[in-house]
Amino acid sequence: MTGYGHGLLFGVLLEPPEPRAATTLTYAELVERVGLDLVSLSDHPYWTDRLDTMSLLAAIAARTSRVRIMSNCANLPLRPPVTLARTAATLDLISGGRFELGLGTGPQRLWDSIVADGGPRRSQHQPPQHRRPAHPVAAPGLRTGRGSQPAHEPGP
Repeated sequence: MTGYGHGLLFGVLLEPPEPRAATTLTYAELVERVGLDLVSLSDHPYWTDRLDTMSLLAAIAARTSRVRIMSNCANLPLRPPVTLARTAATLDLISGGRFELGLGTGPQRLWDSIVADGGPRRSQHQPPQHRRPAHPVAAPGLRTGRGSQPAHEPGP
């Protein structure tokens, strides 16, 4: 047991270039078969040789039944908060509560790529309040501490 109120989890970070999408799905299935807990994908929407992280996580959710899936970390400058919250809630629902949303502001050395894709340029010296607006909007799609249950009540 860690100090976070749950046991330690083990998993993998898959880095899927576009030509190996099927291999990424096969690796995710292998992660589940060998008993690991988590499959994560980094989110770099500005890298043209990558598939969309959230779409690939949906495919992984469809091909697995137990392993948790996670964005590592969702790129806030290029993922509008309301859209990201809806995406997270959808992934959580279709995966049966197995989705974990990791958030990030983007690596500082890649700001030129973020700006080229329409995102804002930010500095590591900007105060935290520039990153706060995403949290209250995304919070409804996040976990409620109910274990592996979706963070929301599914409708009829």
